[in-house]
Amino acid sequence: MSRTPTIRDVATEAGVSIATVSRILNGNTGFSQETKQRVNETIARIGYRRNETAHSLKTKTSRTVAVLIPEMTSFYTTMLEGIESEARARGLTLAICHVGKGGRESARYEGIISTGAVCGAIVLSLPPECGVDHLLIKSAIPCVFLNSMSKLYDLPFICIDHFQGMYEATRFLVRMGHRRIAIVTGEIEDDMTTTPRLNGYRWALRDSGIEPDLALQVNGSFEYEGALSAFRVLLKSRRDFSAVVTCSDEGALAVIHEAIHAGLRVPEDLSVVGFDNSRTAQIVTPSLTSVSIPYAQMIREAFDNLCAQIAGQGSTGNSLIPLTLAVRESTCELQRPE
Repeated sequence: MSRTPTIRDVATEAGVSIATVSRILNGNTGFSQETKQRVNETIARIGYRRNETAHSLKTKTSRTVAVLIPEMTSFYTTMLEGIESEARARGLTLAICHVGKGGRESARYEGIISTGAVCGAIVLSLPPECGVDHLLIKSAIPCVFLNSMSKLYDLPFICIDHFQGMYEATRFLVRMGHRRIAIVTGEIEDDMTTTPRLNGYRWALRDSGIEPDLALQVNGSFEYEGALSAFRVLLKSRRDFSAVVTCSDEGALAVIHEAIHAGLRVPEDLSVVGFDNSRTAQIVTPSLTSVSIPYAQMIREAFDNLCAQIAGQGSTGNSLIPLTLAVRESTCELQRPE
């Protein structure tokens, strides 16, 4: 079939009425299980896809989810790919709302959120003080905060355990014999992400009998350039350290680049740990040990929660997801005494 299949084509191929196909697509009753199976097999075989926009206009309901995103870095691109895939599998479409760093452009999207154009919203990694939560409360639409949360309202969230992830990464380096462990943080004002990761690093050292050295803690950025500048400051301080943990894979790559430029070998002279476990972490040389974020699990739980709200069943509750460490070539046991 060269043209786009229609609902009439499905009905003809399956030997049923258009009304029966429509009832099956809409989850209604009035047909046998055998008929439902035959129609679904026909839909898959001829490649029929319902026009969700037309369906929404006809039923006066939206099947579009707003995704509020601060910026388009590699991290957010990875998240968006997963969100789009999960939405498509659930028969939903997306409206991407690029609200800017810190949510400063969120007012531009008030019309989309408050007029019924979307059936729900996913708020991706925005700080609590950005005001998006107030907008969502006012519009009263189903929503889930993904890798963020509201401090003012009881809105559902799905978060990774930033503290635990960095704690595990730091403890791993201690077990490898490292005691002089530096950290290049993310943006220091980010108390949703940087603060718990920095605290995880500090507590891991203290629990290992090591007093954190403030001189080994430099404020950087989740992005390459900011981390690079911070690590250069650390190198110029001539402080002794054998390992570095960072708050992102981009930050870790910046550390590795500058370390090699300074004549250090990774991992023989300097062990480096990232945070994200991005695809880049797996293909760079040396491959990067990194805290692994379970993107698929986070996104699936967010949509389970959102869809339950859209169906009128209420939130499925909040979730704090523990993290694991993917160990690769950028770390090794300490090669020199400290």
